[in-house]
Amino acid sequence: MPAITRSFVAIDVETTGIDPKIDEIIQVAAVHFKDGKIVRELNNLVRPGVHIPLKIQRMTGISEEAALAAPSFEEIAPSIVEFLDSNPLVAHNAQFDAGFIGTGLERCGAGNLTNRVYDTLEMARLVRPMSKSFRLDRLARDMGIQVEGSHNAVLDAITAGRVFLRLFEDVCAMDPALLDFVSALAGTCGWEMRDILEEAAPLSVSRAMSGQSQPLGGVLRGDTGKPAPETAAPSGANGEEGAAPVDGEVVPVPP
Repeated sequence: MPAITRSFVAIDVETTGIDPKIDEIIQVAAVHFKDGKIVRELNNLVRPGVHIPLKIQRMTGISEEAALAAPSFEEIAPSIVEFLDSNPLVAHNAQFDAGFIGTGLERCGAGNLTNRVYDTLEMARLVRPMSKSFRLDRLARDMGIQVEGSHNAVLDAITAGRVFLRLFEDVCAMDPALLDFVSALAGTCGWEMRDILEEAAPLSVSRAMSGQSQPLGGVLRGDTGKPAPETAAPSGANGEEGAAPVDGEVVPVPP
C-alpha cells in the first residue's frame, strides 16, 4: 500500500455554525486508518461556550443538555493532539474541519495544527468532476461505499476515510501525462494535493503500461462518460445530512 494511504487520520466536527472565530465545536471525531483498516477511534461531544441553534440540534441530534454535560474542548485538547500525532489528516471540505480543530487548539493554548491535510472534496472534483453531487454521503453512495449516517462526526469521519482510499485509486488510474501536468500545477501554488499526485504517479505509469489507466477524455467526462448532470455543487459546511451522535473515548477497533 502506498505510504500516503498507509496511515492517516480522518477527522470531522459538528459545530454551532460555520465561522470558527465565533462558533464552536459540539462534537469532534478522529478515526485512524492503517493499511486501509480502522484501528482506533476518538469521539467526543464537546461543551460549547455558546448557544446551540435549534436547527443544529435537529440536524445533528445533539441537544444542549447533552452538550452541557460534556467536557469542554480545552479539557479534551490533549487527547486530540496525542491521537492526531503527526499523521496526515483527511476530511471532506477539510478547511472547515481542520479550521475548527486548529482554532480550538490555538484558543486553549494546546499548540498549532501542523499536520498535512488532504481534502476529499478537492480530490473528488479532480477525478470525478461530473459527479451528480459532491456531498460526502451522496458521493460515497455513488462510489458504492456504505454510509452508516451523516451529520454525526464519527460516522462522517469513517465515510471520509473510505472515500479517500477510493479516490486515491481513481487518482492512480489517471492518464500519466495528465497526472504529471496537474502535479506540476499543484507545485507552483503549494497545493497539498501534490503529495497525493506524486505518490500516485508511479502507480499511474504502471497501470498505463498494463492498459488500466483512464484516458484523458474519460477523466474529463467522469467515470460514466455521460453528459454532465444538472447539479454538481456541494451544499452546506461539510455536505452531509443529519444523524444521532455517538459519544465515547478512544476506542480500539479489532481488525
